[in-house]
Amino acid sequence: MRQAQQRFTEMQWKLQDEMERLAMVIKQPTVDESKALAQLEKVLAAEHDIKLMQMTLLIRIKDHLKPEQQARLQEIQNKSHGK
Repeated sequence: MRQAQQRFTEMQWKLQDEMERLAMVIKQPTVDESKALAQLEKVLAAEHDIKLMQMTLLIRIKDHLKPEQQARLQEIQNKSHGK
């Protein structure tokens, strides 16, 4: 869990850096479209990596739960979604 937190933090910093670079490109008086789109691809890739890591972590946590714990988790999720 600690490793996942550390990796997640690193990935968040990378995403923030890429977003700042994109903002700098777009703020120019004349935007270089190819440069802006290339930077957007980097932002989207960073977001994808974060979402993939989050889902991987969720799957691994769920797989470590006993069936009773998974049932309780499902109950909590249903209540929080108003079902």
